[in-house]
Amino acid sequence: MSNLQEAIQLIKQGYSKIILRYNNIGDAEAKDLAEAIAQSTSLISIDLSGNQIGDAGVKAIAEAIIQSTSLTSIDLHNNQIGDAGARDLAKAIAQSTSLTSINLWYNNIGPAGAKDLAEAIAQSTSLTSINLGANQLGNAGAKDLAKAIAQSTSLTSIDLWHNNIGDASIQALAEAIAQSTSLTSINLHNNKIGNTGAKDLAKAIAQSTSLTSINLHSNQIGDAEAKAVAEAIAQSTSLISIDLSGNQIGDAGVKAIAEAIIQSTSLTSITLWRNNIGDAGAKALAKAIKQSTSLTSIDLHNNQIGDAGAKAIAKAIKKSTSLTSIELWYNNIGPEGAKDLAEAIAQSTSLTSIDLHNNQLGDAGAKAVAEAIAQSTSLTSIELWYNNIGPEGAKDLAEAIAQSTSLTSIDLHSNQIGDAGAKAFAKAIAQSTSLTSIDLSYNNIGAAGARAVANAIKKSTSLSFINLFGNDIGDTNKEIEEEIQINSVIAKINQKKTDAELRAEGFKDAVIENAKAKNEKEINFEEYIEDNPRCIKSEESFELCKENYCSLAKKECAGKTFPVYEDFQNTEL
Repeated sequence: MSNLQEAIQLIKQGYSKIILRYNNIGDAEAKDLAEAIAQSTSLISIDLSGNQIGDAGVKAIAEAIIQSTSLTSIDLHNNQIGDAGARDLAKAIAQSTSLTSINLWYNNIGPAGAKDLAEAIAQSTSLTSINLGANQLGNAGAKDLAKAIAQSTSLTSIDLWHNNIGDASIQALAEAIAQSTSLTSINLHNNKIGNTGAKDLAKAIAQSTSLTSINLHSNQIGDAEAKAVAEAIAQSTSLISIDLSGNQIGDAGVKAIAEAIIQSTSLTSITLWRNNIGDAGAKALAKAIKQSTSLTSIDLHNNQIGDAGAKAIAKAIKKSTSLTSIELWYNNIGPEGAKDLAEAIAQSTSLTSIDLHNNQLGDAGAKAVAEAIAQSTSLTSIELWYNNIGPEGAKDLAEAIAQSTSLTSIDLHSNQIGDAGAKAFAKAIAQSTSLTSIDLSYNNIGAAGARAVANAIKKSTSLSFINLFGNDIGDTNKEIEEEIQINSVIAKINQKKTDAELRAEGFKDAVIENAKAKNEKEINFEEYIEDNPRCIKSEESFELCKENYCSLAKKECAGKTFPVYEDFQNTEL
């Protein structure tokens, strides 16, 4: 029985969720599937992403959406849908009384298709979310969608990223944001928003009473534009989250943003990674962290923050009563900066998560961080991968994990802990009463270290996940698998539940795996990304994961065409 036939049978049996991504489904297969969708009274969600469904196939699916009384969500991203298909889907959106969410990113939809979809969005009384990222909408399509945003009474979220949208259409979108009483979230990342567009959006942010989140990542926003956005942040009473990463904001622009954070009573999260923020900007942001009563999360990774900036931020963390999460990875923080941050971790009563991976901590920095882990009563998660941590640093961290009563997750992949470090962590795994997840992949661990870990799994009362990918552990894999089965620990070597297991647990959904991957045990890149959420934290991480994937899959990847970072950036994993 083919995957498609199995899916159709499951729909008929009353399954509410079907996942058929990357199953080589074309137009003919889509038509067969559409019949089942139309007849089902229980199907709520279907994922058909990564197939080869074109306009002919999507026409049948659109008709099924109209007929269905249960379907609320459909994912058609990464197919071959053009303007004709968009027109048919527009009819379905306008007529359906159940559909609330549709995902159409990475198709071939242009301005004409955008116009049809816009008219449908304006008419729909049920649609709350649409993703049109990575199409070819352009300024014309954006203007039509702006009209829909202004008119819709149900739409709360729209994704328009990577669509060649520039300042010429941003004014219309900004006016629509200001007028809308339902829109809470808009994603405009990776477009061409410059000085005029940023200022128009700033006015909209200040005026809107519904907008809670805006993503402006990877546009053309510099210090001047950042100052305009900062004024809007300070004035807004609804904005909770803003992403300004991947722009050209330097210390001058960040100083204005820092003042806005202090003044804002609503902002809880700001993302500023991959800008041009140095120690001076970090010091300004430190003041904001210290004084803000609403800010809970800040992402400053991939900037130029050194030990002096880390020291200022550390002092702010000690004083903050609201900050729960900070990302400082891929900066220039060395052992001295690590010591200052460690003091802050130990003293903070609010911080639960910190990411320091890809800095220059070494064993000395790891020792300081270890002392903080042992003392902290709030820290639950820390990432320290790519930090040149060897066996000595590993031993210090392991002792801290054994002592901690709050830490649940630590990521140490791609360091150099070796067997000695693995043995130290094995003791920690056996003793800890709080640790649920540990990543020790790519750490030069051999059979002796892996065997110690396997024995520790027997004794652990808390561990639910361990990653040992990329180590040379040989036949020890079998020992670990046995301990996994005995202790219900999930590991990368034995991670996924089968559909039969899901059914046995009573799940009314099904994941229909790619037949080739199932039969030949071939590692699929998209599945690898799903198994490693850190891969989509940044373009740098994504590229690194591609290298790791090729190594893991034992494939020659030279010349291989991979999906691009933007394909995954808005995926929730």
